[in-house]
Amino acid sequence: METAKNKFSFHGDGGALFIIYLVNALLTFITLGIYSFWARVKVIKFIYQNTEFMSERFDYHGTGKERFTGFLKAAGIFIIFSLIMAGIFKLLSILFDQNIAQIIVTLIIYLIIVAFIPFILVGKERYRLSRSSWRNIRFKFTGNTKELFKEYIKGVLLCLITLGIYFPWFQCKVNKYFADHSQYGNQPFSYNADGKELFFIYLKGILLSIITLGIYNFWLRADLLKFYYKNLSFQNNKFSSEITGGIIFKTALISMLLVIFSFGIALPWVIIRNIKIYLNSINYKGNIDLSTIKADLDKKASALADGLSDAAGALDI
Repeated sequence: METAKNKFSFHGDGGALFIIYLVNALLTFITLGIYSFWARVKVIKFIYQNTEFMSERFDYHGTGKERFTGFLKAAGIFIIFSLIMAGIFKLLSILFDQNIAQIIVTLIIYLIIVAFIPFILVGKERYRLSRSSWRNIRFKFTGNTKELFKEYIKGVLLCLITLGIYFPWFQCKVNKYFADHSQYGNQPFSYNADGKELFFIYLKGILLSIITLGIYNFWLRADLLKFYYKNLSFQNNKFSSEITGGIIFKTALISMLLVIFSFGIALPWVIIRNIKIYLNSINYKGNIDLSTIKADLDKKASALADGLSDAAGALDI
């Protein structure tokens, strides 16, 4: 007996998204950018509430206030950090030549940024999943920064030592970390992938992309998506993706032409078309045993990590 396939589907409309973008742009302009946090939430909610799986829609529970508060806290952290770095630079300038002081401070900044990346990644995922739901049950992320930090530092160092060859194994380990620590209610996802297989996908994709002057990159993207989903599972049932390089290439080409010839007006319709094509290609091979799933709400998740990301961009750090 063939295993049942449950497909994802998207029901959003380009016209509705266009109105959301228009209102968001006007309110963001009027409020000198402050409304952008609420604007982003509106778009995310629209996407979630139009995504369907097993005849049920997803929902998003984040708020603009949470994101704005997270940004303000993060901006404060960055300002304090900048003042401390300025003080260290002045002190080092007294002890050493200014150029040497600049090099030392730059190295310190880069080391701190590298150390902060795992914190931001974990915080963002924890907040995103805690605010996402399906059938009125929230998702949850149980990973911690310390665990990812060890994997991240090890992976970055091995990628540098091996001149990038270790990257496929590093990617598999990071994907596994995030999937294995993600839950729907009290039920975990899992990810088991072979770095060697991913290495040959990259090797083939890079070589053929060079030969085809970059055109094969669309097929590489399709292979990477298929690889990810075939190794992702929930309740011992695997996901899969039917996307192809031809579909991605055609979608990208049509999207570019529509945006160019409509002077950007068609962007909301292009976004909807892209989401539909990617989401409609994802399958879940099996049925979810809903009787085993219990709600497990993460009440401590915050938008601070999202705020750090936003503040870094706004402060050009």
